[in-house]
This record gives sequence, structure tokens and C-alpha cells, in this order.
Amino acid sequence: MPPASYVACGLYCSFALCGKDVLAAGVNNYGQLGIDQDGPFYYMTKVPSLANKGVVSIGGGEHHTLFLTSQGQVLSCGRATYGRLGRSGVDCASDEKYSSPKPVTVPTTSPVTLVVGGLSVSACVCKDGSWYAWGSGGEGLLGKGADERDEHSPRKVEGDVHGGVSAVSIGGQHLAMIVGV
Repeated sequence: MPPASYVACGLYCSFALCGKDVLAAGVNNYGQLGIDQDGPFYYMTKVPSLANKGVVSIGGGEHHTLFLTSQGQVLSCGRATYGRLGRSGVDCASDEKYSSPKPVTVPTTSPVTLVVGGLSVSACVCKDGSWYAWGSGGEGLLGKGADERDEHSPRKVEGDVHGGVSAVSIGGQHLAMIVGV
């Protein structure tokens, strides 16, 4: 197996990119590892559904995970509540698990360069400096001010960000970003 070139963590899981393979370990109670088998997985295990997908970046949340491919495609898997998966064909009101990583449609022509997950929220940053957020609207994490409604699909975050956003990181009830670089 080739050495790891990238690592990422969610709240209850860890990932590594090794060559063309994605490896995962941890709790898989909502399918957040992308493996269609109950866990936990105590040792790094290949994620068959992501083999040869060209995954370059991973954003782990509490019970969900986002994967970014070299083609700029965003994939998500795990728990759907609050809309954190950001994809169609899931029931955001149920506690069902979605273990197969499937595409998230980000409404932009600019390539996605970064994916990040929080407890029950997700976001991505695009090459043009725009960023999109979806999932739980609580705590203002979706960048909508006093509007705390959940977003079930990626929504562009509007605002006066001089120079655009180049990175976002999400904590439990807060986020940080790099702007104007």
C-alpha cells in the first residue's frame, strides 16, 4: 500500500488517502465512513465505493462526511438530518443512514477547492472565492444572520467579503475563514 498523502478526521472517524484509495476507521453508525457495513472499524479499511474516484480532500462532520474529487465533484454520505448531506434523494426528516457517497450539486460554475464538515452543517469553498453552506441553520453557521432555518442543499453565502474566501473551518457552534488572500 502506498504511504498516506492526506489525512482528515470527523468527530468519530479518521480518513487517509493512499494512492488511489480512501481508507477509513471509526464509528460507522450512520454510514459516515462510506462503507455499507456496520462498524465500528478499529483499523483503516479501504472504502470500496470511493476507489478510483480521485478523492483529493475530505471534510468530516459529526455523523457525515464530504469528499472532493480531482474533478471538483462533491460527494456526501452519512446522516441526513438537518440537510447536512446537501443532496437530493434523501429524507432529511428521518434518521436513516446513507452509506454510499453520492454527488452534491453545488450551484456554481467555479470549481470547488475545499469541503468541510461541522457537527450538522457542511460547506465548500470555490476557486472564485465564493462559498456555500448547508445543513443546520442554528448558531448562524450558514451565514444567513438571524435566519436559522436549515438548508437542505448548498446555498451561496452572500456578504461583503473583500477578496473572497480561500478557506473555511467549522467547529461545534462557530466557524472561521480566511478572506482577502
